[in-house]
Amino acid sequence: MRASPPYLCRVARFGVWRSVVALVVLADAGVMLGWALTRDDPLSFEGLAVLGLVLLTIVGVAASLVRIRPIVLRWDGRQWRWIAASQSRGPTFDPAAGNACVIDVALDLGSWVMLRIRTGAMSPARTLWLPVQQRGFNASWHGLRSALYAAAPPDAADVAAEAEVAR
Repeated sequence: MRASPPYLCRVARFGVWRSVVALVVLADAGVMLGWALTRDDPLSFEGLAVLGLVLLTIVGVAASLVRIRPIVLRWDGRQWRWIAASQSRGPTFDPAAGNACVIDVALDLGSWVMLRIRTGAMSPARTLWLPVQQRGFNASWHGLRSALYAAAPPDAADVAAEAEVAR
């Protein structure tokens, strides 16, 4: 498999993701409200308070999920790097300023992907999840998808180790 050529993009549009999160919150609130209204016995004050706390918690979690800052991703043909878009200068990308990372495609729906971004410094609990939609990429969407699925060329040490095993 041939490696993908270098690629640079700014991921800043999250409308589809925000819409999905809003729909899930509305559906959840509707189900809980429907349950509360169709009960045979009315909820007590404590039950209403718990229901309100659960709804507030859901809204708080949803608010944290939709608050995503734009980032710049760069594939150099060997590895991915990312940096907060506020730290990059225009369309260029200083390789020394970026964080080396591993990007996995967690969910691919064709015109929308969920990426899992991990760096060596991040613990598994600090994985960055990035929803990416085709809108805003236009013709460069294919380049991003090619870079995401491209196999990184093997290191010289890996090739030597495989040759040693083959003997």
